Amino acid sequence: MRLAYEAAVAAGAVLVLLLTGCSASTGNAESGAGSKPTSTPKPTPTIEAGPVVLSKEQAADRYLGLVCQRNAANARIGNAFDAQLGAFQSGGTADVTDVKAAAVEAQRVNRLAIELIDDEYFTWPDKVRPQLQILRQSLMAFLSYEDGLVNSSDFASAASQQVPDAEAGAAAAQEIRYQLGLPADTTASCVGKETYTDTLHAAMVERNEYLASFKDKPSK
Repeated sequence: MRLAYEAAVAAGAVLVLLLTGCSASTGNAESGAGSKPTSTPKPTPTIEAGPVVLSKEQAADRYLGLVCQRNAANARIGNAFDAQLGAFQSGGTADVTDVKAAAVEAQRVNRLAIELIDDEYFTWPDKVRPQLQILRQSLMAFLSYEDGLVNSSDFASAASQQVPDAEAGAAAAQEIRYQLGLPADTTASCVGKETYTDTLHAAMVERNEYLASFKDKPSK
């Protein structure tokens, strides 16, 4: 009878465990349920957050990205003027269309170059920082000039626009070239860099968007 009683008690205990969904290790399960979940590590950028100090060689390459495409765009304005100058001087009809189109592109490129100068991600060598600001002022002055060309109603109006004094900007540009070990020849040194401003600016935008994705977002 005692064995039958003990068997019945054991069977009852098993039934209770089954009905409650518990197991013999209930105490361990309950202690585990109260533990905190492991936090996921916050992702970090795979590039430097900046500022990045430019070496002399890096600064030289980046400087060409500021000026080469701009120089080419400005040259197209001059070529567009020259193509119509004969007709204009002889009293004929001079078309301003190409001048305006060249000015639109030069204005766009100059604006991108200014944004690259203002990019605080990079730290330029001390010896060229003052000259970069002079160059920036020159670019700003030419933005206004190019805006006048873009909004000219005819060739005479475009030809009457006051060209900014480029002497200070040109001197600063040559000083930067000297300090960075670049040749004074602004044509030969720019071969292959005809769209470099666009390239550097696109990289800047992509980099800024990438780094911004790691910043803490405000809670709603």
